[in-house]
Amino acid sequence: VLGMFTLLMAGSFIFNQIRDIKTDTLNDGIPIIAKGGYPISMAIAETCIFTIIPLIYALLMSKLLAVFIFSAFFLTVLYNVKPFYFSGKPFLDFLSNGIGFGIIAFGIGWISAQGHNSPDLKNCFLQALPYFFGMSCGSIGSTIPDEIGDSKTGKITTVIYLGRDKANLLCILFLTLALLFSIYNSDFLMIIMSTVSLPLFIKYQITGNRKDGIYAFQICGGIMMLLVLFIFPWFLAIALPASIGTKLYFKFRHKTVYPKIG
Repeated sequence: VLGMFTLLMAGSFIFNQIRDIKTDTLNDGIPIIAKGGYPISMAIAETCIFTIIPLIYALLMSKLLAVFIFSAFFLTVLYNVKPFYFSGKPFLDFLSNGIGFGIIAFGIGWISAQGHNSPDLKNCFLQALPYFFGMSCGSIGSTIPDEIGDSKTGKITTVIYLGRDKANLLCILFLTLALLFSIYNSDFLMIIMSTVSLPLFIKYQITGNRKDGIYAFQICGGIMMLLVLFIFPWFLAIALPASIGTKLYFKFRHKTVYPKIG
């Protein structure tokens, strides 16, 4: 299930880059399709393959898993395809990410761990709330570097709609709620992540420095990935080659250090 959901998300991310070629060209970083010269035809083929395989797998496994996997797929469509295009609409941008990664992805893991036919879904949603708020916060923060390009191409993200100050206050609120619910759930991973991340977003609120905002959401996500290793050490075997491979690719293909902090 982990492998299948990884394929589905890979297809989703490629599809998002295909849809955002215009804005990615104006923004920072080096998106592989918009600036890296990767063939669009190949990207479309990969998106189709990476999407179809997990959908078929879910149908063969169980009805409940199929509901969650197909929900993730439909959310990808709503996020990227017009007239819905949640990616470029205030509030819907972070809500779709919060629901997709904080609740649906969490639920897929929950179903796999507890059994496909008899999982405690009520408790699942309660345990997922800190991740919903944490992911919503990270989603808002991740649009800070893209503010200029998004604005020029007509995307009205939450950051553009509310302005940086109000959007960051929303991040602080979400992190506070994530901390409260994680304490209630005795979820030590999210307690640590929220506690460490809150001061970073508060600092950004005080300074208004764009780099402080970028550091806040990047460190927030980085901390969570490190914490995952304590409950799922195999994540290192997945993440380390991907991280090293990405670094080497951009160093030798584009002569740049990417991705990087800040």
